[in-house]
Amino acid sequence: MYNSLSYFKKKQTLFLNKAQNFVPFKTEDNKEIQIVFIVNKNINTDKISIEDIYNIYNNKISHWGSISDQGIDIIPIASSIDNISNKAILKTLIKNNVFNKRYIKIEPSTKKILQTINSTTGSVSYLTKKEFESLDFKLYPNIKAFKIKTMSVLIGKKTLTKNENEIINTLGIDEVEKLIKGKEKWVNLISKDIKLKIIKYNLDQEENIISTIEKTEGALAIVPWHYFQNLKAPFIKMHYFDKSSPLNLNFILSIPRDSGAYGGISYLILNTFYVILLTTVISICIGIGTGIMLAEYTSSKIFYKILSMSVDILSSIPAIIFGLFGLIFFVPIFGIGILSGAITSSLMILPMIVKTTEEAFKTIPKSYKYASFALGANNTETIIKVMVPAAIPGILTGIVLAIGRALGETAVLLFTMGTNLGLATNLNEPSRTLTVHLLMLFQEGHLDKGFGTASILVIMVLIINLTSKFLINKLYRIK
Repeated sequence: MYNSLSYFKKKQTLFLNKAQNFVPFKTEDNKEIQIVFIVNKNINTDKISIEDIYNIYNNKISHWGSISDQGIDIIPIASSIDNISNKAILKTLIKNNVFNKRYIKIEPSTKKILQTINSTTGSVSYLTKKEFESLDFKLYPNIKAFKIKTMSVLIGKKTLTKNENEIINTLGIDEVEKLIKGKEKWVNLISKDIKLKIIKYNLDQEENIISTIEKTEGALAIVPWHYFQNLKAPFIKMHYFDKSSPLNLNFILSIPRDSGAYGGISYLILNTFYVILLTTVISICIGIGTGIMLAEYTSSKIFYKILSMSVDILSSIPAIIFGLFGLIFFVPIFGIGILSGAITSSLMILPMIVKTTEEAFKTIPKSYKYASFALGANNTETIIKVMVPAAIPGILTGIVLAIGRALGETAVLLFTMGTNLGLATNLNEPSRTLTVHLLMLFQEGHLDKGFGTASILVIMVLIINLTSKFLINKLYRIK
């Protein structure tokens, strides 16, 4: 639970922490123009890197998951006007210097761009500094500007080579920033007592800077990433620890993306609810009936022993065997989906409901039954109107325990329901529950999402148990 509220994850970046609203871009005459990137306010981040912008406009990412952890589709917008800002963006960020209209939405004017950004969640575009500063935010209250991290660090292979067989590939971002400020030395970072030389960036000197960095031991340059990303520049990867809170409202309400690596678990909560509801209905109908039969209708000792032994054997079978049984017998008939998963889960939890129902009936004083018979009721009426109401607290306890087991089961549902991340719209559609999702997350290394999912499962079990305890206590008072 703690890890779902406060989780530290080691990440890598090419960018220093400093971010700015206005990003310089080269124009055709090799001058610079200041550009700001705007987005709809529903995106839950204010700071991104210029590499993220590059990936957005070149269709390398299609949703905001890797940026803001939201399963919202990205809608990149550009202007059809052949102006200076368009030319600067095309020259620096866009492959082949042409906007691809298959995934970039082209608007005819700046006004139309602003209207789209203001009204469309997930949309992103750009303005010149002059256009942004003249923007009336009262007309467009849902627009905000990103702060962009643009500056990367170049360090040559000669500097990072400790010996013939060891090359340092990454440094801590805090250590690099201290090094730049003169508060740290190379010897403490790479165990080499060499002199630091910071090379200043000048416009149109990219090739010279790269050459100097490669040749000079101890040299370091701070450069705009977007000016060097098409060159063979020796960018240094910097690591840091990112603190996050996986368990939040966005996680609960968002849809999962990329196998659950991004986004939330809203669909999976609903899928889990569907399968548990169907499992409960099936197992209650069969389980309570079988329990009543064992308690009231088995006059033959041989039949009672056979039926009771069958229930006991069923309760001792491992869950994975139930899963294989469902895969062999139910999946060919109903297909991989909620129905196959629910029927198989019902078989697994059936013994628990049968036994608790039987024991609940056996604890009812016989005077209840005799009094009912004395009033002229037959056996069926006595069971339905007298015995069942008296046994309800015990039966409900068994149902809750059974639901708890079904809710935490993985193997059965993995074999019979599949792993599809979508929302199940019919009983024969493959889908994924929270427990299966939890298994997949830990297998794929998404530990933060895994801890968040596990916490939701714990909360769901607690809610079910507390609710049932309240109902049982109330029924006992009535009784």
